[in-house]
Amino acid sequence: MDLLQLFGIKKRVQPETFYEQLAQDGLLMDYLRKFLQDRMAKDVEFQNDMYAVLLKHSKEPIVEIEQYYLEKMIESLSYFLEYTSQWRQQEH
Repeated sequence: MDLLQLFGIKKRVQPETFYEQLAQDGLLMDYLRKFLQDRMAKDVEFQNDMYAVLLKHSKEPIVEIEQYYLEKMIESLSYFLEYTSQWRQQEH
């Protein structure tokens, strides 16, 4: 068994985290709002991790996550359009 297989097995057998269990129970977003609101606002990496947990483990759609990812997509598309605007104008 090589090292990559061992890492794959380890990843599959890790126990659920507290946050994953809250997300499955539909309580994580409320928990984040009540107890970790400051951290969510200031720590972008933590926010992204929590949104990933919510996206992966929630049984119901969460409006805040959908809105967050739509905003990120709009930002990316706006940047792309601005970045390619000179090239697109030259073609016409």
